[in-house]
Amino acid sequence: MAIQTDGNLQRMQEEALRRAREMHARAAPPPPPPAPEPPKPAPPALAEAPAPPRFGGLETLLKDKDRTIILALLLILGSENEKNNSDLLMALLFLLM
Repeated sequence: MAIQTDGNLQRMQEEALRRAREMHARAAPPPPPPAPEPPKPAPPALAEAPAPPRFGGLETLLKDKDRTIILALLLILGSENEKNNSDLLMALLFLLM
């Protein structure tokens, strides 16, 4: 029986080696290393950047309708004929802030 057992053992070892080779052949290849990042483009020079739009002082103030109304009220109430409205003028100036 020792011969049979040795034959079985050898056959089992050969079967194990065959299976190991099959598993190794089926295994997926390792993933490729990550590609290096492409170099980032240099930031544009200041001369190439578009210039922000420039507004005149009056255009900036008239851009907001509420401010325009308050400015008109300040001009009307600040005339030389109306000297008693200093509290109202101060309140309107506060609203402009």
